[in-house]
Amino acid sequence: MKRVTREGGTVAVVVNNFRCGWTPFSFVWDAAAVLDAHGAAMGDEMVSKSLGWPGGLADLFKAAELADIVEEQLSVLFEYRPFEDYWATFLTGQGKTGSYVTQLAELKRDELVHHVRTAYLCGLPDGPRALTTSFWAVRGAVLR
Repeated sequence: MKRVTREGGTVAVVVNNFRCGWTPFSFVWDAAAVLDAHGAAMGDEMVSKSLGWPGGLADLFKAAELADIVEEQLSVLFEYRPFEDYWATFLTGQGKTGSYVTQLAELKRDELVHHVRTAYLCGLPDGPRALTTSFWAVRGAVLR
């Protein structure tokens, strides 16, 4: 990105706060980690990679010799009607989470959805929910 950005231009990146701010997805991955005896579900997730942690992106920008680096945490509210509205987002196969869900055999998927529904409902009746997801955002200037 630095190579193709003009001098004085801005390079910016946003990644999920994978460990502490990934609520809609964490319901799925936390249940999958329990149900998957071999740990394949989370094997290469960003949880263990520094880019999804505070300072990770800023360190990358420093290594790329960008200037005026600013890191912020952003939050987005994901709103769902009933549980089925939430669960349908994973049945498209989009992204790592959707791909994981759709590749499961029917019985495994049924088991996963049971556990995810329990976490999502949290002992309350089904209905609207709002879940916050946070992101790490960093920007820096290109100096030549």
